[in-house]
Parts: sequence; structure tokens; C-alpha cells
Amino acid sequence: MLPQQLLDLYQPQNHLFHPTTEAHISAFVRYAAENKLNVRVRGAALSVPQAVFTNGFKTNTDASAPDINLQLDQFRSIHFDDSTLEVTVGAGINLYYDPFDPAHVSSETNGLFPQVAAKGWVLPNVPAVAHQTIAGFIATGSEGASVPASFGDQVVGIRLIDGNGNPQNFRRSDDPTNPFFAVGTSLGLLGIVVSVTLKCLPYLDNAGHHSTMIAGYEDVTSQYQTPFNFLGPVDAAKPSLADMLTNTPHVRLLWWPYNELQWVVNWRAAPMSKADAAVKTGIKAYAPPFPVVTIGPFHTPRLWAQWIAEKGFWLINNWPNWYDKLTARLFGNRLAALWNGLRKLVDDLFPTVYTKLLSLYFSPKKPQQQFWDVWWSALRVDSFEFSNKLFNLDYTELWVPMTDAQRLIAVMETHYKQKGFAATEVYTVEISGAKASPFWLSPAYKHDVIRINFLHFANSAVKSADYYQQFWQLLYDNQIPFRPHWGKLLPLANGRTGAPYLAEQYPKLADFNELRASMDPHNVFLTSYWKLHLGI
Repeated sequence: MLPQQLLDLYQPQNHLFHPTTEAHISAFVRYAAENKLNVRVRGAALSVPQAVFTNGFKTNTDASAPDINLQLDQFRSIHFDDSTLEVTVGAGINLYYDPFDPAHVSSETNGLFPQVAAKGWVLPNVPAVAHQTIAGFIATGSEGASVPASFGDQVVGIRLIDGNGNPQNFRRSDDPTNPFFAVGTSLGLLGIVVSVTLKCLPYLDNAGHHSTMIAGYEDVTSQYQTPFNFLGPVDAAKPSLADMLTNTPHVRLLWWPYNELQWVVNWRAAPMSKADAAVKTGIKAYAPPFPVVTIGPFHTPRLWAQWIAEKGFWLINNWPNWYDKLTARLFGNRLAALWNGLRKLVDDLFPTVYTKLLSLYFSPKKPQQQFWDVWWSALRVDSFEFSNKLFNLDYTELWVPMTDAQRLIAVMETHYKQKGFAATEVYTVEISGAKASPFWLSPAYKHDVIRINFLHFANSAVKSADYYQQFWQLLYDNQIPFRPHWGKLLPLANGRTGAPYLAEQYPKLADFNELRASMDPHNVFLTSYWKLHLGI
């Protein structure tokens, strides 16, 4: 039985313990070590649940439940060092604002980014969604959409409570064997991070543009083609996809690979100096990837427009399953020929209907949207959609060496053409890049990468893991090495691209596991999920 002082930290409404001091965390860890239990920490819970919580957390609804899940909502301190341009923050501080914070502590003013900006400093690479806690964000090697700048490069210090309940401090150095580079992307397996120190830069705004283009098949000659090589034969007059990703400060592509469409939404931004900002006039304006649209004669508010999009994409993606179930329930076998005829008519009209739906939001003929804003706001391209739970999506994100970028897209294009709707479905593929990282378990360890984020409706008739299997297998069969984002759906641990494959892709995994065994000798932080996927 936990001591009463620890039981008092439990909140039954969210089934989490909320420590307020490092001593509390140490006591939880030591209790777990003595009783062979697990301890895990909830950040913003953006990763798949098994990666975040202890085994079977959803069934643990009482303070006496065996394993221990914490939230560090009381660890939100922030300290600026003017002499070094460093900021040290509590591990539970959100990058910006988490509208789903179960402790209701996060706000739009107490996040890391707004406070750093108010100080007049900048962090040069921020994520598309800024709900995460700082500890959770770095734990999975997450990055923003940039190759020239890396969020990981700004991490210079980490303090944690190890598996024996003892505090340890780690500081960045030039030595690649420094355990700091294991702790920086630790998956929560080396200890409970309590604070992170970041190196900042002088203040800059960001400015950029957002437009939709045609992917660039050889039979398309249009002003709307991508200005870089994406699909079709290579045009020597255009930069390669790898060059574009590597040389653009912030870039994110949304590829709609449906065979009759092939559009690419191109979002780019770059830092602007205060002098540049001074010549701007008017109100700073952020151009979202889903702009406000006009449907018929009506001007449609953004939330309503995106709700229509979400429902429309889901209905199309799950066709004809919901139609068959609906007609069977309403009419049984009566009028079967009529309903089958209507279904065939919809099938025939599908390419036109799908294109019309997308055209409400994206179109090569829509004018380019310019935007500029403070550095942490202009780059949050997905926050609105996520905050309002508009799209119930699953993800698997594969990080591939940048040298394979063009071949990767070509292989995917061929696959989409051959498999058709079963491969493309109706939603988008997100493409971005990340800078090479020295962190041992970073998916960008030792080389720049192109990141392919496959989006799939979680409530689709096809389970997400089954849908994603084709892409894991596709890259494996074509000998395109990949490392999956740790917080998103991973390949089956016992499959061809599972734990043994990951061990091949991470040359420092054995060193990481050795360090893990010494820092957590009682396996306090090692759940069955991570044991399987890391082959421990």
C-alpha cells in the first residue's frame, strides 16, 4: 500500500498521481522498485497510449491499482539565464497550450513558447502541434518541420530521477558517447525527467506562404506545377525534393495521392528580422492549411467548414460500408436492385465528387496565401484542427535518409497507382524533413531525413495497423531504410519490420539498452510495450 502522503496526490477523476516535489517522485519510484511495479508519466498523451502509460492503464481506476501513472502538472517552473541565453523549465510545462490537460493547469499564457517570446528570445524549430510537454516532446525525438534547424540542438541540459529514485544531471558536450545523448531521447525508459535546459536565440518573427500545386506528372504542363521535382521524370531545371527540404527553413507538404487528383499543398516559412517586420503594415495574419471557405452563397466559418470536411472525408473513406449497413437495416432485401444501382452510380461519380469536396478547401487555382506572425504561432499549422478534435486520425510516421527522398516518392507513387483506392484512401500524406541528430534513439540519428506521415481515420472500416502494414512492407521490400516515430503506430514488434529491424536501424540501441539496465535496474519504467518493441 502506498504511503498516505503519496495517496493524497491521487486524483480519481483522471486516475493520475500529481507529485509536487522531486521527493515525491523519488518516493514513487522507490516504492515501485520495492514492489516490482511500473511508473510512467503522462505528458500531453499525444503518443499512442501504450507508449505513454503503464500496462493496461485504462483498467486502473483506483488509487490502489498496482502500477503508477503520474502527471507533472506542478513542474512548470521557468528560469531565464541572461548571461547564457538559456532557459530551464520544469518537465511538465507545455510548449504552448494543452486544451485537454486533465489537471486544467495549462493555459494560453503559461506555456514555454509564449514566455520565451515575451522574454525576447526564440527557439528556432517548433512543432506543428504545440500541446506537448517539453519532456514528452524530446522523449520521442520529435521535431518541427525543418532541416536547417533542430529543436534537439537547443537542448543542453536534462535533470531526471533514475530507477533507484536518485536525481541525476546531464549536460550536453561534444562527446558522442556522453549519456546525455541517450537521455535526450529516452522514451521515458531511463528515468523521470524533472527539468530541461534549452539554449535560445535572439528574437525573430516568421513569414511565409501557403499554396496548392499539381504534383507534376510528365503529361501536365501548368503554372501550378511544383517548383521542385516531386513526381514524374526529373527536370534538371528544378531543385530536387531533398534540396528543397534541406534548404528551406520551414517546409511542410500535404500530398493528396488519389490517382485522379495528385495535388500537393506547399507550406513554407522563413525567419524574418525585426527590421523586416518593421516594414510590414496591418495586422499579423496566420494562413491555416484549411482556409475559411465559401460554400455556395454562404461564407463558412472555419470550424464549421472543417467539420464538413471531416464528415465528408469519413463518409467517402468508409464507402460503401456505411451505405450497405444503412440500407440493409432500413429495407432488408427489399428494393435491393435499386440500392445496388444507386451504389454503382455513386461509385462512378466518386472521382468528381471527391475532387469537388477537396476544391472547397484546396485548389491550384486558389491564390497563394501569405502569412507572418510571431515565431511560435505562425508555425503551428495543425493546432486548430487538433484542439477542436476535428479529425479522428491515427498516424505512422517513417523517417527515411534524405539521400533516398526521390526514390521513396517514386516507390510510393508506383504503389498508389497499382493499388489504387486501397492504398490512397481519401486523406493526405504529410511530408517534411528533420536535421541529423546526435541523440542515440532519434529517428534522425546521424543523417538528415525526409519524414512521411501517413494519416488514417481511426474509425475507418480498415484498422489503422492493417492499413499501415502495406507501407512498412513496401519500404522494406524496396530496401528503403526507415525509422518510425516512436510516439506513433509502430510496426508489429514480431514482424519483419519490428524489433529486429529496429535494432539494425539504430546502431546505438545496444548501448542504450545497457545504459537503461544500469539506470533502471528494477525495470521500473520498462512496460511490456517497450520491452517488445526494443527487443529487451
